[in-house]
Amino acid sequence: MKKEDYQISFNVPAFLGDAEQKSAWRTPPFKALIQQWWRVAVAKEHNYDWHKIRESEGRLFGHAWLKDSNGKDWAMRSRVRIRLAECKIGSLNTWGKDDPKVKHPEVKFPVGSQLYLGYGPLDFKMGLKHSPAIEVEEKNLLTLIYPKEDAVIFLQVIQLITWFGSIGGRSRNGWGSMTIQANGIHDISFINANNSLINKVTRPLSECLKLDWPHAIGSDGKGVLIWKTIKRANWRLVMKDLAEIKINFRTALPFPKTAPNGFQDRHLLAYPVTNHKIHAWTNTGRLANQIRFKVVKEDDQFFAMIVHLPCALPLEMSQSLRRDAPSIQKQIEVWQAVHRSLDDQQIVITRITQ
Repeated sequence: MKKEDYQISFNVPAFLGDAEQKSAWRTPPFKALIQQWWRVAVAKEHNYDWHKIRESEGRLFGHAWLKDSNGKDWAMRSRVRIRLAECKIGSLNTWGKDDPKVKHPEVKFPVGSQLYLGYGPLDFKMGLKHSPAIEVEEKNLLTLIYPKEDAVIFLQVIQLITWFGSIGGRSRNGWGSMTIQANGIHDISFINANNSLINKVTRPLSECLKLDWPHAIGSDGKGVLIWKTIKRANWRLVMKDLAEIKINFRTALPFPKTAPNGFQDRHLLAYPVTNHKIHAWTNTGRLANQIRFKVVKEDDQFFAMIVHLPCALPLEMSQSLRRDAPSIQKQIEVWQAVHRSLDDQQIVITRITQ
């Protein structure tokens, strides 16, 4: 077995809810984050076959659902062990009023950027809905023990998390973005079109949309679907940038004023959408954001990485739409519109090109 220690600190607040929805340092969210990026790291070598990936994941991280050659269920414990130096409650008990406003063309009044990106953990009246949260710059030591033969893969997984990973409630909107310090881990400056790890986990947009689960970072004719925002003095200004970016690419796909309760282009980005329900998806339909935000701290400045892990509309949700279901070509066109919006926004200054 190989043992590695990682110094973890948060660049923005994190909402790591426990059973009472109070944030605390706990190992399950870290294990889930590691497994999420592990699937991306190994997907290509398994030929993007989710059956093979699922079996390999079960044999490494533990399972109670695999079957042997005779079709009988069997189980095994995880070969990966995770430990935090301190399992402690977060220290952020109240939310300040410093929430830079942004304009939303579909809302009468300016909205708080943090509230917009953190709605759920954050509340318009109460601020922090369930205190405490994990405060900025809280630190902990994460220890990971895993089989030596998997050392290369785990190094790649931690590297991907360092570049793109965040954790907890509304983490795809940037909350819970962390810095990881460890031997062999490179900063954002190592991300480029010739980076071997980036090449390994990148796949053309049209190929990504053949599967309905996030398994690769997308690419198109301009390059990899990764963007970087300009540097700011603090994380609150970066969250304001991200709120404006998200509002822009979402409202670039407007809802018709006389639209029925059916599928529209914006529904593909994430669901549910306020005031725009789809009856066919009832109250249980859920689509997570595919465009992910990561807030990075570099010296005393902050910026954000934006990455797209494209995947198709899940089959069950697509089938429920019947004739309204978007074709793969339609899904490509919708995502291309989002990418154009990101390319055209001045506060997004870097697109990794081929």
